[in-house]
Amino acid sequence: DLSNWYVRLSRDRFWGATLTADKRAAYRTLWESLTRVTLLLAPFVPFFADALYRDLIRPMDPLGPESVHLNKWPAPNHAAIDENLLRSMAVAKEAVDLGRQARASAKLKTRQPLAIAYVRARTTDEAAALDRFRPLVLEELNVKEIKVVGLEAQFIEYALRPNLPRLGPRFGKQMQALRAALAAADVRSVAAAVAAGRSFSVTSNGQTFELEPHDVLVDSKSAAGFAFAESDGMLVALDARLDPDLVLEGLAREIVRAVQDARKQAGLQVSDRIHLRVTADGAAAEAIARFRDYIQGETLAEDLNGAGFEAAFTSRSPDGLTVELARA
Repeated sequence: DLSNWYVRLSRDRFWGATLTADKRAAYRTLWESLTRVTLLLAPFVPFFADALYRDLIRPMDPLGPESVHLNKWPAPNHAAIDENLLRSMAVAKEAVDLGRQARASAKLKTRQPLAIAYVRARTTDEAAALDRFRPLVLEELNVKEIKVVGLEAQFIEYALRPNLPRLGPRFGKQMQALRAALAAADVRSVAAAVAAGRSFSVTSNGQTFELEPHDVLVDSKSAAGFAFAESDGMLVALDARLDPDLVLEGLAREIVRAVQDARKQAGLQVSDRIHLRVTADGAAAEAIARFRDYIQGETLAEDLNGAGFEAAFTSRSPDGLTVELARA
């Protein structure tokens, strides 16, 4: 949660050029979190925790205890816990996880932008949480738009199967009639009841069966052009259709990745600004021309294919991309 979510999503806040209130808040939150982690680590990695303590905490509190092991065990601050915030962020993370699964199933790289993600929320509170963290989910799923939908959305198709271990012992010889009732049922209504955890009934030839949510298995599949993933009633469907503009933006992101790799190989610091020259053909060249400002901003390039400079590092990729750079 700290490194792969908070820190990663706060990079722009940490790298801001000026020490704004938002930047101070980001660093303060990180420092508070690392301080608590250091105290919690102490019993089972004592030397590492003490080294962290001396580097992280002692400079801020020189009159405090000399060692992490002379501190009191941290106590939770219940007044600082925002349950609504925690629940809302958990919903956003769940939607992001499902969206990534959908991408993986369709073999769509995370760097390839998509037009829209459809999210089936289980409750109105979850829909509100997705709206609250809309910018975050948009960025993490790399989509242009998010739309919360119901079970009536036509890009999802459903099929019903009886959960035999539960239904067999209860209905025995009536199973054939129950199968017929499920086959004749309104699939979307049953799927909605199962997703909401509600009981429901199905009827065939005048015989009615009262069923619980776990009595029926709901299979979902995506319609042509969509990829989806589902878990515990929440579903995320991605429009996997790509137009030329989305393809070019995806190429621009691949170029950024290639430049960032070159920066690392050149031994540059994350804050170093550079002169940059990228040589490419075809669609990649068009992507550079169209997304020049984006590429420069993401790679901290003072210029891109501008005035000549002597390259300090050169990298060539198998797909014909040549990256040359020098510290600005």
